[in-house]
Parts: sequence; C-alpha cells; structure tokens
Amino acid sequence: MEIILWGILSVSNKMKLTIPTNWDDELILSLIELNKKSKNKVVEVFGSKKESFLGSSRPSECLPFVTDDQIKSHIQLCKKKGIKFNYLINSLSYHNQEFDKKFRNELVSLIKELISYGVDSVTIANPLIIEVVRSNFPDLYIGDV
Repeated sequence: MEIILWGILSVSNKMKLTIPTNWDDELILSLIELNKKSKNKVVEVFGSKKESFLGSSRPSECLPFVTDDQIKSHIQLCKKKGIKFNYLINSLSYHNQEFDKKFRNELVSLIKELISYGVDSVTIANPLIIEVVRSNFPDLYIGDV
C-alpha cells in the first residue's frame, strides 16, 4: 500500500519523495547522487513556468525565468535519469476564462507541448480544467489538489 502525504510516498519504511524543481539541471544530477546513497529516493520533481496564462499556486516571484527550450531539456534530463516530472497547473480560479473556447484551445496546445517534452503527469486544481485535459488526453495522469 502506498500513502501520499505532503509530497512523500511511503512504502515499506522507504520514502519516495517528490520535490519542487528550480529548473537547474545540477539539481537533478545532485538528486541522482543522493538517491545512490539513501534508501529514500526522490522519484519525482514538479514545477511550472514563471509566466504562464495558467499560473500555478507557486508564487511567481519564487520561480526563475526559464525558456521553453530549458523546460524541455530539464524534463528530458529527468526522464533520462529516471525521475518523473509533474507539471503544475494548480491555480483555482481563471476568472471564468475556462469557459472560453480560445482559453481551452491554448490549454490543449500547452498540454500537447508538455507531453512532447516528456511530462509524466500534471497537477490541476480547477475541476473544469481537469475535465478539459482528461477529455483530450485520457492517458495523461492527472493529480488533483
């Protein structure tokens, strides 16, 4: 049985950790070294873009500016090193934009792009956004908050 609690998966007295990324590839390389030395493993990192029409619950002033190429490269490094990547789309409110066709089309385009980068999952807080993503990407794992 797996129990998720505040970003920690506990299985048989071993912890599987999920932590935020700072988009620095050195973080991933350090996590690989840490995983080699510990019975507890970082199995996933999560993050979001500083500037996005979707936003996230992470304060933008705490996030570094990264380009789409940097995001793609970082996610691909995670995959190569066996660490999953979870992209955050966890703002609760979009001021009713989620009902707008253009907004939904932009959302679908973004998710397609993230999947092409190798994203393993997305975390979504807004039920209408979950519905749009699930109907367009039934095989993508969607975590909710």
